[in-house]
Amino acid sequence: MTIYCSGTGSLTTEQLEMYSGRIAAYLQGRDVRFAGIVCGKSPLVYAAIRACAMAHVCFIPIDEALPGQRRSVIAENADILLYDGTVFPGQPGWTDLRDVVLHPGTFQPLPEDDIAPAYRIYTSGSTGFPKGTQVSRGNLRSFLTWFSGIPAIAETKPRSVLNQAMFSFDLSVADLWYSLSTGARLTVMERGLFGDFSAMFRRMSESGAELAVFTPSFAELCMCDSGFCRELLPELRVIFFCGETLRPATAEKLFRRFPGVRIINAYGPTETCCAVTAAEITPEMARQPVLPIGDMRRTAGGIHIVDGEIVITGESVARYTGGVIGGFGEHRGERCFHTGDGGEIRDGMLWFRGRLDRQLKIMGYRIEPEDIENNLLKLPGVTQAVVSVSGKNRITAHVTANATTPEELRRGLSELVPEYMLPGRIVIVEQLPVGGSFKLRRDIGE
Repeated sequence: MTIYCSGTGSLTTEQLEMYSGRIAAYLQGRDVRFAGIVCGKSPLVYAAIRACAMAHVCFIPIDEALPGQRRSVIAENADILLYDGTVFPGQPGWTDLRDVVLHPGTFQPLPEDDIAPAYRIYTSGSTGFPKGTQVSRGNLRSFLTWFSGIPAIAETKPRSVLNQAMFSFDLSVADLWYSLSTGARLTVMERGLFGDFSAMFRRMSESGAELAVFTPSFAELCMCDSGFCRELLPELRVIFFCGETLRPATAEKLFRRFPGVRIINAYGPTETCCAVTAAEITPEMARQPVLPIGDMRRTAGGIHIVDGEIVITGESVARYTGGVIGGFGEHRGERCFHTGDGGEIRDGMLWFRGRLDRQLKIMGYRIEPEDIENNLLKLPGVTQAVVSVSGKNRITAHVTANATTPEELRRGLSELVPEYMLPGRIVIVEQLPVGGSFKLRRDIGE
């Protein structure tokens, strides 16, 4: 039986058992605790992720599209760096998975340990460096129990899942780990497909997907083509959305394109293992101005509104690495995470009321504007930098700089931050405005 399908190959259940067993034995024999995996979506990468779970090794996904410097910062936290040489060239000292799986080894199964770290995902940090969130095996188990119990998923029991997100993006936890824990077939879409509708739709059609895990913006992109409809995915029963706001108009179009589909609108930050609550959206809800993000009857943790902010407690709450406290704290005697999201509980549902700080999401990726500002200040000639965001999530940077051009600044910044964090516009000014306390003002227009 084929268990994994990608553009670079597939895996049968037997192949996955063999490859992941050999990789797990390799990691166990070297007493590896943290394994960085350059995450193209090849079959060997999937096997390596499963091997990490088997050997209780913390999996650190490293997006191959990251700038070299940012990739190196993340890689410093791993005991070993694994890659598949068929999709990524690697570097001296890194270990090619193709070599590892050639040599049989003896893997010793381990007793379950909820405290051991399962994975560590790095996101945009306000200091100018990526910030790591470490999720334990217990956190992950809590998520998988909740996810599998969502009525639309529990009742359909999907045996074929379609993945959109990169493995370095926490939305992928929903499809990747559901597949690994249930044996459901996983069909993945690589980054290169997203600019080629015909190739992307062909992969979708071949998937036989019963469950799709998408960001809302990806679904909106797909619906630009009339071919994204029931005929393309005849077996699709459930679409699970998370990572950004799902608009009623998007849900309404999906109901028309995919009669009978069940739409799940989920919510949860990286710090609480992908998602902790979800609401099933009905066609009637899709005619409302906004959609709920959670059904309070079914949550993976405690959901509280404290001074207008969503605060989460329970078994899904993870932690930052390196002693960073951030939004973690205590609420009513329980460990909690202050999300920075405004919210309201009404009619038994959780409703999103916008961010309480400057953080934003573009295509589901979480971005701290200070991260962009601090990296702009690393460029030669830049003395001040302010990043502002328009209502359409257009990023604009205003900088004071000497002897340079916006194009040169953009090229320099592209070596420090991912592409999705690059400002759409960089404006060089002689002076940036300050407020009454002599702090730079950030309410600068485009």
